Amino acid sequence: MSFLAKKAPVWAVVLSALAATGISTVAFMALPALSDATQASRDFSVSTSSSPVTVEQGTTATSTITITSLSSFDLATGLTTTIFPPTSELTVHLNPSVVTPPANAKTTSSVTITASPRTPVGTYTVTLTATGGTKTHTATLTIIVAAVPDFTITSSLTSLIVYQNAANTTTLTLTSIGSFSGNVSLTVTAPFATLGVAGGQSPLHLTAGGTNTTSLAVYASPQTPLGTYTLTVTGTSGSLVHTLNIPITVKSGVIGCGPPMCGTEALNLEADFFTSTTNVTLYLRNTGSASLTLQSYYVKDASGDQWVNLAWTGPTINVNAVAGTQILIGSSCPSCTLVGSPFTFTGGNSYTILVVTARNNQFTFTVVSSNPVESLSLITYSFSSSTNATLYLRSTGNTSVRLTSYYVRDTSGDMYTRTTWSGQTIFTNSSAPVSILIGSSCSPDCSLTGTPFNFTAGHSYTVIVATANGNQFGFTVTYSAGLESLSLESYVFTSSTNVTLGLRNFGSTSISLDSYYVSDTSNNTYAQASWAGPTITANTTASVSFPIGSSCPSCTLTGTPFTFTPGNSYTIIIVTGRNNTFRFTITR
Repeated sequence: MSFLAKKAPVWAVVLSALAATGISTVAFMALPALSDATQASRDFSVSTSSSPVTVEQGTTATSTITITSLSSFDLATGLTTTIFPPTSELTVHLNPSVVTPPANAKTTSSVTITASPRTPVGTYTVTLTATGGTKTHTATLTIIVAAVPDFTITSSLTSLIVYQNAANTTTLTLTSIGSFSGNVSLTVTAPFATLGVAGGQSPLHLTAGGTNTTSLAVYASPQTPLGTYTLTVTGTSGSLVHTLNIPITVKSGVIGCGPPMCGTEALNLEADFFTSTTNVTLYLRNTGSASLTLQSYYVKDASGDQWVNLAWTGPTINVNAVAGTQILIGSSCPSCTLVGSPFTFTGGNSYTILVVTARNNQFTFTVVSSNPVESLSLITYSFSSSTNATLYLRSTGNTSVRLTSYYVRDTSGDMYTRTTWSGQTIFTNSSAPVSILIGSSCSPDCSLTGTPFNFTAGHSYTVIVATANGNQFGFTVTYSAGLESLSLESYVFTSSTNVTLGLRNFGSTSISLDSYYVSDTSNNTYAQASWAGPTITANTTASVSFPIGSSCPSCTLTGTPFTFTPGNSYTIIIVTGRNNTFRFTITR
């Protein structure tokens, strides 16, 4: 067959003609451009066989990635994967990792997903990237890591106190993990016969993702030795076995006497009031026939996380009396222990509070956190005269606080009251100076109960401020002898993290500087509470350096980091050894 009979392309005929005339070099230089143009029209697509793919912890699952040739694409194509959020506990393997699709046809690669037993439960996105020639395409595969079907056992009380010749109870909760469903049989093992146990329903049935509860009663006979022991609760469902150890403390039965000898204990929740995200006050009425003393409490959220305070000295509530009972959690409760994940009181959420009496009776109440929560803390304070104090207050709740009245009481119970006050509004995580006037400085707006008084050196006073929502916050302040007074003579910024103030003491006594706070206009604040500041004698001037940020390793930051920036203003609050404060505003 002749060359022309093969239907050679036009470029081949031209090449032959050019070669015959001796200019073949020029013709060959044109070839790559023609080849690139042809290749540019070729492409491919990427797809996955299934999404999402569910894989249990400790198992594997598979999927398939398909490369489809378009316009005769037939180049080797490399495949890679990335996982988000990234984790080393979840792996994706491609076999093969390089494929070559036939022209206008398809080829596949197997995707194997392996989740280790430690892989966090959740949803992950795998991005599959395919690169062939000059083309790159991606596809996504959603992977759902599910918990291995299982169950847990928890107790409403992490420990029990049982008095001789008396009983105590707790609630056992079974919770399904993953897709577990079925019956769970419960058994209880006691250390000796004189410590009796009695359970509720068993077995308990769990539906997938559900919970079920039963009661457990523990009785100590008069012969049960005093001491701390362990009860073991065992839950069994097929090959799944879990145990829960509950410490039991047996105490003398003298304290644990019950009705009718000692009367009946009963409590009713009259009202509740959340003062912060870690503080709620329960107003409890004793509706029983005997006084009762509260000695421990448990606070549980909807997820079963629990704060426990067994070292609590609760109030004693007389018959038919109401007592405000403060329940603290989190950072407000150093003596609390945590079971589960930390939590705070969040607006709109419900919480279960169980209080235990000295006679080991238990009372359970459900409260709903108010939304929003008002909270104030006292940063520092100063006295500018015998009838004027300034409190520097920070709003630590999740809403702004508007002050509408205040009360100032001395140690004798005499009190000034100002109810027609248009106080400051303090925004969330912001602070403000609040002027508290009494006596001649507050006439005629203040009313007096008892004997008139002024702020006197060496004496303490209680200041209560009330908000527009009716919440009240009390603070104790002490007036020191001698007059401290500072004025700002000059200032200079020596860097973006340091400013030097020229301060004059025009008071009547020496002033020792103990701490300072530097805030920007967004109320981000650097605080230096461990500062060994200078002592400025009366009627002298001192240059005082105030570093922030990287220049102040011992400073603590509230909010977002900042530096001194040209054109911006900053507030510096200085606290003296006598707890007086002085506030200056500077601009770089």
